[in-house]
Amino acid sequence: TRENRNVAVYTRKVAKSPGEESGADKLAPDEKSALEKFTAEVKKETNLKKLRSELTTINDEFGDADDKTKPMLEAKRKVLEQRLKDFKK
Repeated sequence: TRENRNVAVYTRKVAKSPGEESGADKLAPDEKSALEKFTAEVKKETNLKKLRSELTTINDEFGDADDKTKPMLEAKRKVLEQRLKDFKK
């Protein structure tokens, strides 16, 4: 009957995706897709030693990088740091 109808309204916060939090807004579309793939691979990785070595590699590359590749390396670094924080929890 009409009187027994229920209506539910759901609202949610608009949050940035992990890629956007890591600085993906500065990247080209092809770099964004590469970062999404990288993020997916990092989330699957369970070897803490491998993640740390990858972070060290990116930090080493960051010093020698030109201005064009620095945003991508910075975004990757943030993704790795976030994943390492997740391991510590």
